[in-house]
Formats: sequence, C-alpha cells, structure tokens
Amino acid sequence: MADSPNKEVNETQARVERLRTASNEAARFAVTRYATFLPVAEFIESVFVSRTLLFLGASLEGISAYLEGIRFRGGEQKHHVLVAVSGASWQARADMLQRHYGIEVLPYLENPHHAEVEEFLKSLVNRVRPLEGATVTDAGGPQPTIHAPT
Repeated sequence: MADSPNKEVNETQARVERLRTASNEAARFAVTRYATFLPVAEFIESVFVSRTLLFLGASLEGISAYLEGIRFRGGEQKHHVLVAVSGASWQARADMLQRHYGIEVLPYLENPHHAEVEEFLKSLVNRVRPLEGATVTDAGGPQPTIHAPT
C-alpha cells in the first residue's frame, strides 16, 4: 500500500525545514568566522549604514544569523526584506529585525510559485524606471535628493 499524500507532504516539509536549519547554521558560522576580520566587518557595516538594502531569497532566520555576528555603530538607514511567511511565528523575528537593524519585512504567504516576488519586482522596476537619468545630490542629510530628468 502506498504512503498517504499527507505523510509524503509532511516528510517533504520536514526535509525542507532541516535544509533551512542547516543553511542558517552555515550562514551563522560563515559570518561569525569572517566578521572577526576587521576589514570585512567594517565593509559590511559601511554598506549597511550608508545604503538601502533589499533582501530577496533570504529567510528571516538567515538574515538574523548573518547580521548577529557584526556590530553596528549607529545608522538610521532603512532596509527591506521580501519574504514568504506562514503561521504567526515570523512576526516576532520581523519585529526584532525592525528594532535592531531597521529592516522592514514585506511578507507574503508562502506558496510554491512565489508569484508575489515577480509582481513586486515588476512594480519596483516600474517605479524606478521613470528615475533613469535622474541626478542625485547629497546635501549631507540622511537621504540624498533625487532630481528627475527634464
């Protein structure tokens, strides 16, 4: 008699979770190991505090693992992560990322096709495209000024 579909789904979900856990542990090890090299840590910090970052294809746990090995000194830069979520447990991690690192979580319901990612990126391109050819000036404030092309 063949295994039930529910059992196969549960086994597949368990395998995916084991892979995620292993991936997060590998990221934590790599960052902890290499963040101790001052030039690498300083570079990561300088990018993080001077640029807006968009994380794609990363889990909330993976981002946390990556950033916890680095000490940040200030910076009000806002960052974003587009991430698939399920259940309610992701909210606590999202709140921590917002408080500690200024990362806003843009959640969408986890699904096998991730169509929301394509929709988001298309929307982003459509918003940025009109700014092509724009000039940016830095008046020393927290955000540069964007001048649209004439």
